[in-house]
Amino acid sequence: MVDAGPQIGYGHAVRCLRVAAGLGPQVRPVFYPLSQPAGRFFAERDAEVRCDTEFPPVMISDLGAPNPFTDAVNRRDCRHISIRDLGLAQCEADVVIDGSITTIDPYPTLPDQQMFVGPEYMVIEPRHCRRRPEDNIAFVTLGGGSSADYTPVLAEGLLDAGFQVIATRGFSPQAGPRSSSSKIQWVDDDSGIAEATTRCSLAITTSGVSLYEMLAAGVPTIALSVDQYQLKTAETFQDNAAVESVGIMNDTDPQEVVARATRVSREKSLTLRLIEQGRRLVDGKGLFRVTEIVRGELCPTN
Repeated sequence: MVDAGPQIGYGHAVRCLRVAAGLGPQVRPVFYPLSQPAGRFFAERDAEVRCDTEFPPVMISDLGAPNPFTDAVNRRDCRHISIRDLGLAQCEADVVIDGSITTIDPYPTLPDQQMFVGPEYMVIEPRHCRRRPEDNIAFVTLGGGSSADYTPVLAEGLLDAGFQVIATRGFSPQAGPRSSSSKIQWVDDDSGIAEATTRCSLAITTSGVSLYEMLAAGVPTIALSVDQYQLKTAETFQDNAAVESVGIMNDTDPQEVVARATRVSREKSLTLRLIEQGRRLVDGKGLFRVTEIVRGELCPTN
């Protein structure tokens, strides 16, 4: 059960697809989208979509906030696994998974609830390719939601500062305009994003799942945040010397980001520290751990 769309982005839907694929062919996943854009997103990827309330024995929800739909799951006779991020794991599910490095509020203790929290449970795309970074290539990955309009402005500023720029607007077909500059390389699919992750010398990303992906891949990363929740994530990573945080996107001049990128590209000791600390905190094996938890719920041993 998941929602997605041009305004909220498609990250939650992508995460559900990754979990489903990680479970292997012996498991038949079905998706319950909570909006038409989410339904189209899954249908375009040949996923099985349902809209009824005859829930299977195990339901996974990946929703940004408590809502009547998760309450409906909790009322049914099925196991409920809630996947969250940003330290917002407070939920009355049977199993709660939150891969964030932060906790917004102390987690409540509920009877018989299993809780798995921390970056080791962040569901990210495993990048098995070996990094081959090239000098002065900046990868801008700010997602396809409300932050997409910032991307072309920042990309053009990076070009002016002497960077080659690879940029993505996420998976949204309505992610806002691209820059008119022909010098920016745009990528819009997994293979293009994987190639950009391999080649770039640094990345500028929002402080959601894509930040964890860059750290696991060993990419020196500058973090922008779309809200206070993301800012707490970015600042926690910065406190651990793993990220350069530049603050809330709507309050940050793109030239401030360009200046920080220039500094990171020139200070090799800073670059090496970001790579080492990022990989120490995010090992990239969260998808494996989460699918093992789900398999345990599908095939309990007792």
